[in-house]
Amino acid sequence: RRLVALGKDLGVTLIPQVNVFGHASASRTSSLKHAVLDLQPEYEPLFEPGGWNWCLTNPEAQRVLRELIAELHEDFGNPPYFHLGCDEAQPPSCPDCRKVPYGELVCRHIADLSKFVASRGAKAMIWHDMLLERDDPRWKGFIACGTAETAKLADLLPKDVVVCDWEYGERDTDLDRWPTAEHLLGKGLTVATSPFLNWKTYGRQAEYIAKHGGFGYVQTTWNCLRGNNWVAMFRCGSCAAWGTPDVGSPPQYDSHFANALRLVGHDMKVKDRENTGLVNHQTPASWTEGH
Repeated sequence: RRLVALGKDLGVTLIPQVNVFGHASASRTSSLKHAVLDLQPEYEPLFEPGGWNWCLTNPEAQRVLRELIAELHEDFGNPPYFHLGCDEAQPPSCPDCRKVPYGELVCRHIADLSKFVASRGAKAMIWHDMLLERDDPRWKGFIACGTAETAKLADLLPKDVVVCDWEYGERDTDLDRWPTAEHLLGKGLTVATSPFLNWKTYGRQAEYIAKHGGFGYVQTTWNCLRGNNWVAMFRCGSCAAWGTPDVGSPPQYDSHFANALRLVGHDMKVKDRENTGLVNHQTPASWTEGH
């Protein structure tokens, strides 16, 4: 709540997210960690076996998700948006979820939770990838993780749900055309473009969505919260969002960004030098040991 109050003073609205489909471990798959099941196995029925998906046929899981959404939405000051995640889900593995057409179950689940968010005076946001069938040749080179069944969600979602089209693709050509966003916009959905590490696409995605009447631009950082990629995301992403020329790669000593980061450290009362800058140490341990 302190962060929300600070954001409000700075003119920034913080938007919470609860993953209501995949990513139910609240961790990355490579860590093999689960925020709940590692220490509290009694809650296993809330999830699909393995814990990556929520169990969509368990009424108790539905109750828990609604309570989580309501609690976070309140703690964040009841903002006008709430992100429901929904990316990179896996096929069902529990007997109850396999008894019914899973795509229909997914569509009803996400549509119902979007309406629940709306009942709290907010608009839901979701990632786009389960709305696109992965085997559809139209999406070659783009992010698509869904099936023919889950792709039907694009026709069932309330039209004011914000679909964030996240793209990892290393595209170097034809940057004026984004077929995934074009497809979702054609469904009458509210769409935001969401780039990651390919700096060349930042400004072009922002220009595309502005030109075609989309919601806006969402700069993703995912797991890159330290180091030079983090700096480039903020620099290039800010240029794209504000429609200013791309500053390109920062110089070796980026004094402008360093000044801004230093002010953050002062404001947070950072006293340990390892917590300043972009890395913990001035030089990597491997370099100092070798010299």
